[in-house]
Amino acid sequence: MQRRQLPLLLKQRQTRLSTQRAARRRDTLTMATLGSPLAFSGLRTLAPRVVAFCVCVLTFSSALFAPITRAASNSDLSDFILNVVRYASWPADPSRKSITICHAHGGMGHTGALATDVAATVKGLPVVWRQVTAVAQVPGCNVLWLNADVRPAPREWLNATHDQPILTISNYADFTADGGVVGAYRVGSDWRFEINLESLQRSKINIAAAALRLSQKPKAAAAAGGEAR
Repeated sequence: MQRRQLPLLLKQRQTRLSTQRAARRRDTLTMATLGSPLAFSGLRTLAPRVVAFCVCVLTFSSALFAPITRAASNSDLSDFILNVVRYASWPADPSRKSITICHAHGGMGHTGALATDVAATVKGLPVVWRQVTAVAQVPGCNVLWLNADVRPAPREWLNATHDQPILTISNYADFTADGGVVGAYRVGSDWRFEINLESLQRSKINIAAAALRLSQKPKAAAAAGGEAR
């Protein structure tokens, strides 16, 4: 009986499958002999790639979840103001859509003092930073930061905020004595503050008891002339 000839393509396929089976048997024997899954030549080639991929994933994850940091010179004062504001509560106002923090400085330059370009929220409301250069611009402010070098002097700004629900904060040495609500001062690299309770009550703004307990007068004597503390 004449043997039927297989087509050429089928012969090649069978030869390829036989070669692959033989290679797998050799690889299985090698794995059993060395006792390591990485003994398989395919895994030995793949292992460095897997490690490299894991390193890439970890690096990307670290970059993705790393906290956003800002230069201390730009965020230090801004963070202090925001922390004070987070403890404050204003009279109910359904029309209020944001917390507006106004800031006034003396001279021309103040860009290094406040980081006003970073988004923040207080009690679910977005914070809006607004520079003011004149006392007449105070209406509409929820918070007013008066830098110690501001002109006119802080006491003139306070006349415009009298009996208004505006949280006034300043590092002017005589600020609370002049009727300001929060007087800020430095102790080393930290910001501290004292609160004028009478001015706070007059503004109809509430500050949480936890923050009130932290209020304390500066131990050092205030500088003459109302300079920064």
